[in-house]
Amino acid sequence: MTTGNVALGTADLTRLTAGGSMWTTAAIPAAGIPSLRLSDGPMGIASPRVDERDVARLTPSAVSLGASFDVTLVERIGTLVGSEAVRNGVDLVLAPNVNLARSPLAGRAFEYFSEDPLLVGCLGAAWVRGGTPAARGVSTAVRTVCGGRGRGHADCI
Repeated sequence: MTTGNVALGTADLTRLTAGGSMWTTAAIPAAGIPSLRLSDGPMGIASPRVDERDVARLTPSAVSLGASFDVTLVERIGTLVGSEAVRNGVDLVLAPNVNLARSPLAGRAFEYFSEDPLLVGCLGAAWVRGGTPAARGVSTAVRTVCGGRGRGHADCI
């Protein structure tokens, strides 16, 4: 792969898939690829510390936003989370989660808007519109597009 005038070798490409740390991507300075800071974000920006020193604005869970059927509200929530991302120096918010809640065994179902595909699509798009205006320099990574139906044996291969 070539980035600008720099060819990336297997080691650099591998580094890009592995990440720099739990909440950062790897940087490849020779190719002009900076490290990005990530944050979980379906209900507000999470800090890597995750302890009492963290202060975050929490938002309603996606399932409660889905129950509102309010696209404008969800866009405003996206704007709030995007603003928090800027305030905390986050480059990429890992949200919204657009999986369909189809089973009570889905351990992250509170992060899903609904089991209705049209509603999930409309609310997910609204969240992204609100959270990622290019002028802010924040991006979103729409998550769990499919799968994630159950949590049984999640820590086993």
